[in-house]
Amino acid sequence: MHYYIDLLEKSFVLFSLGGFSRNLRKEVYKSQKYYFYDLGIRNSLIANLNPIHLRNDIG
Repeated sequence: MHYYIDLLEKSFVLFSLGGFSRNLRKEVYKSQKYYFYDLGIRNSLIANLNPIHLRNDIG
């Protein structure tokens, strides 16, 4: 699985952000989050191509 995420990061489909906290101990424990550069790819992967006014994941 990690191989696919690495491949998607290198092809500029995903990017990761590490955890941020003012407390350095908590920052180590926070997990990375992955985000899509293009949300159209994300929407096609989850098969949710509804118009924006019919979607439940806006905002």
